[in-house]
Amino acid sequence: MTQEEVISRYGELQARVDEKFAEIHARYPAAFRCREGCHSCCKPNLTVNRLEAASIALFLRDRPELIASLRELAAANPFRAKRCSFLNAAGACGIYEARPLVCRSHGAPIQFKEGGGEDAMRLRDVCGLNFTGLDIGALPADAVFNLDTLNTLLALLSSQAYGKDVSRVPLSLNGILP
Repeated sequence: MTQEEVISRYGELQARVDEKFAEIHARYPAAFRCREGCHSCCKPNLTVNRLEAASIALFLRDRPELIASLRELAAANPFRAKRCSFLNAAGACGIYEARPLVCRSHGAPIQFKEGGGEDAMRLRDVCGLNFTGLDIGALPADAVFNLDTLNTLLALLSSQAYGKDVSRVPLSLNGILP
């Protein structure tokens, strides 16, 4: 499979994650505080795998004016390096259409394993602004993102383009477009 075909398949995975997020949001609309400009979850120093980085780079290469504005914003440093470098001056995501899976799923409840073997524990978490007053442990499985499944699907797709290379790329303009 070519890199372009893998990126296309990754786009399908992104669309499924967006659909799942929309389903969870429609089911629990009052539980979400997420909105454009809310960037409490947009932390610096995140990394993405090579497939996600390639997808974002492809998105950016067609938008030189966006690259220029992001570089200007990075130089101005309005968020004092405490937020993702892809945020615009209003705090909205400059790469929203191409954002990685971690950003697409964040805000909704997530589930993941911690530890290994028989001692592994299934944990759930959610943005502290969302689902306040609700027991996320009691939510049905279809109202929660399973991060282990998402990460496995992403790793499988990535391996089709990059083999065993599991290196990570900084989620920043300089990391994506060196």
